[in-house]
Amino acid sequence: LPGYNFPRLPLMAWIPARGTRAGGERDSGSMVSRPRFLGISEFGPRSLIYHDGRMYQVKKAKLGSGSMIGSGDGNRLPTIHALVCPACGHGHFGTVDDPEVVVPRCENCGAELTGNARIADLFKIETVETEAVERISVNDEERQRQGYDIQTMFRLDRDESGNADVTRSIISLDGETIGDLVYSPAALLWRINRGWKRRKNKNILGFYIDPISGWWRAEEDEEGKSEGDEESARTKVPPQRIVPFVEDYRNILILTLAGTPSKEAMATLQASLKRGIEQTYQIEESELAVEPLPLESDRRRILFYEAAEGGAGVLTRLAQDRNELAAVARMALQIMHYRIPERLDAVEDLIDEQEDKKRDPCVAACYQCLLSYYNQPEHLILDRRNAEA
Repeated sequence: LPGYNFPRLPLMAWIPARGTRAGGERDSGSMVSRPRFLGISEFGPRSLIYHDGRMYQVKKAKLGSGSMIGSGDGNRLPTIHALVCPACGHGHFGTVDDPEVVVPRCENCGAELTGNARIADLFKIETVETEAVERISVNDEERQRQGYDIQTMFRLDRDESGNADVTRSIISLDGETIGDLVYSPAALLWRINRGWKRRKNKNILGFYIDPISGWWRAEEDEEGKSEGDEESARTKVPPQRIVPFVEDYRNILILTLAGTPSKEAMATLQASLKRGIEQTYQIEESELAVEPLPLESDRRRILFYEAAEGGAGVLTRLAQDRNELAAVARMALQIMHYRIPERLDAVEDLIDEQEDKKRDPCVAACYQCLLSYYNQPEHLILDRRNAEA
C-alpha cells in the first residue's frame, strides 16, 4: 500500500517441538519474536523464556542468518570494534571489512577518546535457539535476578560535508543557560549486551560462544576453568568471546544539563520528564523510551527515543517549540504530587499535596508518580523530594 512502512525484523527465538499438544494436535515448534531493543536482553545468552506453560533456556545463536556471517577468518566469527565517547555516548563503529576504528576525538562533542572507550568483538545477533529445561542451577537463578549490563550508544547522521542533521535548542531560565536539547530524526542506535551484571571482572565484556555451532559456552573463571560442565564444548574449536548487539534507527532527543547533578537527581529527572511527556502528549508508556548516557553508572546526559515503529512525533516538538518543555516540566511536577503556586521562585514554593495525606501517602515515589515497570532497577534511587532534580 502507498505510504505503508513495514516494521524492521524483530529478534526471533526458536522454541522446539514438544510432541503432541493437549488437543491431539502435533506440535512442530514455533518462533517467538521481540522488538530488537527488548530482545537483546530477553533473548540473551542462557536467559530463560516462559512459553506455553513451559520454561526454555537460550542455548544457541543461529549464525546462518546474520548479515555479518561469511567473512570470518577461519574458525573465528567476523566481529567489529567501536569507540564510545565517555562524555556523550556517541559511537564510532568499524565495519566488517575494516573492524578497527581510529578516531582521536569524539565526532559529536570533541572529547578525547582513550583506550577505555574501546569495545571490542561486537557481533550482531538476530536469531537464537532454545532448549526446554525443567530446573536451573543456583548460578543461573542469581544471574536472572541480576540481569544483563545493557549499554545504548547513538550515532548522528551526517552529510558529505560532515554536518549532522540535528536541531539544537538552548534551555534557559531568567537569562541563565541551564542546559540544551539536541533532536535528531532517524539516528542510528546500538544496544549492546556487555555481559551479566553479576560478573567478577567488570572490564571483561561479552560471552563465550562456539564460533562453528553457535552454542553459548560456559563462563570461565580467572584460572581458565569452566564454571560448570553442563555446557561442554560441541566442537573442538576454541571458544570466542563476543559482545552481542542490535541496531535500529530512531528519532532521538538528548538532554544535557549545564551542571553535574548526582546519580539520584538524574534518575529522578529522567523518570519525571518521561512521565511528563507521556501525560502532556497522551502517548502510551511503551511508545517512549529513556536511558542515561553514556552509562548507567555515569549519568551525564538523558537520551529519549521514540520506541514505537515509525515514531510518535513528540520529540521534535520539544526541540522546536520554546513553550513545550516548560509545559512538560509543569506536568512532571504535578505528577510528582506537587501543586504549583502562581509565583514559583524556588523549590520551597512548591506545595506537597502528600504531606497532609493521612492514609498511604507517597513518600519518595509511588506507581502514581515515578515508579514504573520499565524503571524497576532504579526504584531505590528515585526520590520525588530530591531538591536538585
